[in-house]
Amino acid sequence: MVQVTVKNAELYAAWFDDTNFKEVTSPRYGSPYTFPLNKILPLLKRVQIKTYLGQNSPLASLDDVRESLQCDLKALSERLGPRPYFLDDVNTNELDALVFGHLTAILTSKLPNGNLVEQIHRHQNLVTFCQRVDRMFFAKEVGLNNDLYNTTVVTGVRRLPQMIIKSDA
Repeated sequence: MVQVTVKNAELYAAWFDDTNFKEVTSPRYGSPYTFPLNKILPLLKRVQIKTYLGQNSPLASLDDVRESLQCDLKALSERLGPRPYFLDDVNTNELDALVFGHLTAILTSKLPNGNLVEQIHRHQNLVTFCQRVDRMFFAKEVGLNNDLYNTTVVTGVRRLPQMIIKSDA
């Protein structure tokens, strides 16, 4: 469910919609590169994403995406209920990580057309879940992600904490 519908909703909104692509996705994706790569690479990636969506998610419009996403958000919200995490009341797991990653990507990206944030905000327990995971794993390293705590979302790329790997040597 998350790996298909929520992921495809993210991809559709960012890459398929012309306004979102031109105003946000293309400049963001091309920003690390100099001209002409900053113009070419986003277009190539868009073709790749459109091909993927055409094969895996035959949704005709952003309204179809919203409807499909709403059904899955409702199911996720019901599954989570009042508990802090999806499968365990104490520990996080792979499902929590997957849901957090996809929902946080939507919550923290402001797209001018077809913003899906409002749909997630209809399920307050999902927003609270994202805030809880953000506080637990990211607050000390990079500061609280204020985008998760506001209804007005600001576009920005979030820096993740560096992973420290200890060697046995």
